[in-house]
Amino acid sequence: MKSDASPVVLLHGFTCDPSAWADWPGSLTPALPFHGPDMVATEPTLAAMVDAVLKWLAQSVTEPAIVAGHSLGGMIALAVALAQPERIQSLILVDAFPSLALNARFLPELFGPATTGAVRHRVTAMMRAGRERLGAERQAQLWESITSFDVSGQLGELRVPVQAVYGGRGRYSSSESGRLKSDLGLARIPDCELSVVEGAGHFVHWEAPENLTKLLHERIPNG
Repeated sequence: MKSDASPVVLLHGFTCDPSAWADWPGSLTPALPFHGPDMVATEPTLAAMVDAVLKWLAQSVTEPAIVAGHSLGGMIALAVALAQPERIQSLILVDAFPSLALNARFLPELFGPATTGAVRHRVTAMMRAGRERLGAERQAQLWESITSFDVSGQLGELRVPVQAVYGGRGRYSSSESGRLKSDLGLARIPDCELSVVEGAGHFVHWEAPENLTKLLHERIPNG
């Protein structure tokens, strides 16, 4: 899925890999640092990963990109948009949070009541492989950095349009997108739309892939 005017970049989550985006062929799906060979970071911290993504974008993408990020990938996408908004045409946050404190407070579960056994198995297998790839020491260092990430106070500074989609986990219905948007602080973003997939969990793009496909097509001219 691509457009000459709007390259699409999909960033995967913590202990995941580019195969998380297998349902969206044609997009750019790099492996994040310490998760594969596409980028190199100087140390296992989120800040170093953001720097690596910025360098990768400068080398790989010549036009402002549509960037979708799941979980950690969305956190990195937020940081990139705040640091160099000229590189971003629009953001799509896929169950990604401005801080993990908000994640833990409002949507802590990995799975929702509607999450199928097949999705649970797929998630478990991917994350197990990712943990083995990272190694215990590097995983602990990176996780400590992720838990301290917090850009909630900077959301009002975002100057790119944002679409966000979250699994409701049985806590939020599809009609309560406004409440979740407020709870997560995303209402501070000048141009932000949020939708809830009722009953879905953290891997909402696997449970309801049509939602992300729709958001991507809405953002891509002639997509």
